Amino acid sequence: MWMSDMDERALSHDNSEFVSITQAFLASELRSKIHCPRCGATIDFGGKVEWKGPDHFACGHCDRLVNKSLIIRAMNDLGIGQIPGMK
Repeated sequence: MWMSDMDERALSHDNSEFVSITQAFLASELRSKIHCPRCGATIDFGGKVEWKGPDHFACGHCDRLVNKSLIIRAMNDLGIGQIPGMK
């Protein structure tokens, strides 16, 4: 099966640099200012976060589940990844 023109355009390399929302968040100062709502410890997004499903991760200090909405609110405060309805 031959690739269509559309497939070739999708595979062509673009020189623009893509920075994901996650990269922007992890590079910001805000990443070290988010605290676990359960124990109050600073959450280490550089290494001590274990995802427990699509919406929750475990705090590396108290091992309690935290919802990803905590990160979404922090990204909205930073001005990246604006998601309608999330404050």
